[in-house]
Amino acid sequence: MKKALFLLVMLPLILFAGCSDDEEKDEFYQRQVTALELESGTATWETKYGSATHYLLFEEGHLIAFEYKNREFTNRRYFDSYKIEGDSIYLIEKGTYGAPDKNYSLYINIVHWGFDKKDSEDSTGGEQLLIRGDKDKLPYKFRDGYYDKSSISLSLKQ
Repeated sequence: MKKALFLLVMLPLILFAGCSDDEEKDEFYQRQVTALELESGTATWETKYGSATHYLLFEEGHLIAFEYKNREFTNRRYFDSYKIEGDSIYLIEKGTYGAPDKNYSLYINIVHWGFDKKDSEDSTGGEQLLIRGDKDKLPYKFRDGYYDKSSISLSLKQ
């Protein structure tokens, strides 16, 4: 009888010991991004797709999309302006040779995955920029997807 009573007292303690605060659960959430946040630091975001690396440079209200492949920049797309409203980014590309301006509307957000890289030795995530749109409505050669903040500075100011 004493063994059964001992087990009844100890069992809850053993079960609750496994649920300590040391074992944080992974977090996932999305939040809106601001132009100030996009243009902070190097203002450059990058993603890899196949053998190419795609860069986005947000600078003074302009957006430039670069593709780097085979040790050279193979494609550069300049957008005269961008504007963020809620979870949308609006891009304007001026028409050339009398052609009308091209306007694009894409989804944009910051996605937080897992443990923050700064706060945990066992980091499994961090924050990424998510830009996506319908394939038939994306600017030509514009790569949508998840972008990481880049340490590379592609600033056009020299």
